[in-house]
Amino acid sequence: MLQIFVWCGCSLETTEYFVSPNGHDRNSGDEQHPLATLEQAKTLAFTDLSTGVRKQITIWLETGEYRIKNPIHFSSSDLPTAGFNLTIKCKEKGEAIVSGAILLDQWYPLQKNLWALDLDQLENAPTYLRELFINGKRAPRARFPNQGYLRAEKVGEDKRTYFYFKKGDFPIPRSVQQTELTLLHDWSITRIPIAVIDTQDNLIRAKDTIGAKVLNFFTLDNWELQPRYFLENDSAFIDQDYEWCYDSEADRVLLQIPEEQNIDSLHILIPLSEGLIKMTGSFDKPLKNIHFENLIFRHSAWNLPTSGYAGIQATYHDPRPDQAKGWSVVPAAIYAEFTDSCSFINCSLENLGGSGLWLDRGCADNRVSNCTFSDISGNGIMIGEGQHRVVHGEPWWKTVPNEAARNNLIETCQINDCGIQFFGAVGI
Repeated sequence: MLQIFVWCGCSLETTEYFVSPNGHDRNSGDEQHPLATLEQAKTLAFTDLSTGVRKQITIWLETGEYRIKNPIHFSSSDLPTAGFNLTIKCKEKGEAIVSGAILLDQWYPLQKNLWALDLDQLENAPTYLRELFINGKRAPRARFPNQGYLRAEKVGEDKRTYFYFKKGDFPIPRSVQQTELTLLHDWSITRIPIAVIDTQDNLIRAKDTIGAKVLNFFTLDNWELQPRYFLENDSAFIDQDYEWCYDSEADRVLLQIPEEQNIDSLHILIPLSEGLIKMTGSFDKPLKNIHFENLIFRHSAWNLPTSGYAGIQATYHDPRPDQAKGWSVVPAAIYAEFTDSCSFINCSLENLGGSGLWLDRGCADNRVSNCTFSDISGNGIMIGEGQHRVVHGEPWWKTVPNEAARNNLIETCQINDCGIQFFGAVGI
């Protein structure tokens, strides 16, 4: 199938907005008086487009990092039906970063090379924390063992909620209820809070069912009589430099660094925004002609369900609470539905807590070209949707098959290091 994308602004009335980390949102947005945020530039651009006077708008992001607290939303309800192009770009690839993170810079020493930071001292603190990045790299969350895994001595009688371990297999966590159990099934995993570690009977009991409830073969010993597991997020597991954990009871972060390291010289970030870009249209009025070029997207937060993540395949997971219908799925940093002829060119998506890019239902004739996807907790790229949405009492693909994603082009992209947290994830 040949797909041709032509964007020509030579005969259209055009305008440009400039955004700079040193700008101000009260400025006009011209090159000499840039704005400070992409959100404000989008608002001004949408106002221009809605009047119909401007039809070709470019938002230029100058070199620097643009931190956001919430996803930037592009909605077709705020725009004309067609006849325009909006491009958000940087002149050079890799110089403008859209980040959902906040900086951690109020550390204090606890002992030797162990440092702490109180999240409640921050102006915009997340309510949970699963990831931490130091100088652009993901720091290891404290776990035992540091590499590989342990093996259960024997699964529990119900084969679902607990198993036995060998005495001395691991250091007993200082805060059991904050410790996360990761258990490997087949291609999928369960990540779940621990309810009890019984040192008399040597058993670990999880907060809820280990393994997806919706499929009967997710018993603990279905694939291996002694399933593999490891433990994460307790200070007892911090035994090497740059390991960290989050103490939710004290609402603080603990981090070990080398004794000779100056912590003020480290650029330490944690994700705050749950998603970075949201693009929504409707069947009757899809979102059209929004283009992103030469941008980096980083640091999108996603937390587990309170009863844990029980993976099935490609980050689809057991719905919890039980009354939820269908399967749930790990969300993406960039999400689109009912978008048409939009594009991502020469962009990078990295250091993400969920998945990367999701072209969901109704997405048609979109283009993702020369992009890189790396260090992503879930899937790299997702196209379309699962089978569980119900319309008029029937699966959507029976009643509204014209809402399927179609003719989306993914070309010359590099995708690596997906499934960092959710091991059953896929590249595309």
